[in-house]
Amino acid sequence: MTEKFSAYFTEKQKQINNRLLWPDNFNAPENVIKAMNYSLAAGGKRIRPVLCLMIEDVLRNDFKSANSSDIVNLGLALEYIHTYSLIHDDLPAMDNDNLRRGVPTCHIKFGEAGAILAGDALLTHAFYLSSDLKHCKSIEIFKKIQQFLSISAGAAGMAGGQMLDLEAENREITFEHLKKIHSLKTGKLLEAAVLLPVIYYERNDVYCALEIFSRNIGLSFQIIDDLLDETATALELGKNPGSDTAKKKSTYVSHLGIEGARQEAQRCRQNALSALTAVNHTDTFYLKELAEFINTRSN
Repeated sequence: MTEKFSAYFTEKQKQINNRLLWPDNFNAPENVIKAMNYSLAAGGKRIRPVLCLMIEDVLRNDFKSANSSDIVNLGLALEYIHTYSLIHDDLPAMDNDNLRRGVPTCHIKFGEAGAILAGDALLTHAFYLSSDLKHCKSIEIFKKIQQFLSISAGAAGMAGGQMLDLEAENREITFEHLKKIHSLKTGKLLEAAVLLPVIYYERNDVYCALEIFSRNIGLSFQIIDDLLDETATALELGKNPGSDTAKKKSTYVSHLGIEGARQEAQRCRQNALSALTAVNHTDTFYLKELAEFINTRSN
């Protein structure tokens, strides 16, 4: 990761983190706010919201001006949805994990009911954020954004992928089915991060290219997750490693081996970079760097 990209990425993270916690002007019971903010503030790279802001910069070909409040809201909505999914994913009924981002999981800290309600509240508030768009050009674009976000998070997207992932435990699945699981479970929110700004700005000229880019970085992100689950320590990951093996889940590593999985991640990265060649008249340097960052991260 170059210093130029690192500084840029850190600045985008700050934009998100400065507005991430539950706003004071919304009255809500204290304990649910504590549980929500506990998980929101636990850390994380903020890749989904940062990617959303990066795509706006590419579409405007402007990498120095502040991002619009509308795109920041969409980025925040993605991080709220992602955080809710982690809270629920850690529950005993799902992955039953007790460590997330280096701290006890939400249900360990606040109880199962508290964690469920915190996740419910985060998901619901995400759609408040995504609806608070001050400069949307038309009601048609507004509707497309809400529909795309709901599909990405719901049964035809992330939640559906989580169900397929649970169903795949303790049984053999094909490599194509594995790709389908993770294109939904991991890929759909990353795809939304890329395509929501495209929809907002009505940039049909780059939609297909950025869709291919998003799908390939989504797959490479999951492949690296699978590799880290096999090779990293709890300190590096901020969560317990080896959980996929313990649950007898099919992974890219179980299908391809460690070296084969690394090669597949590189293939996806190259596909993502190739897709960017069709995005003309703008600088895609930071998107190329992000694809590299995803493939070389250690947590």
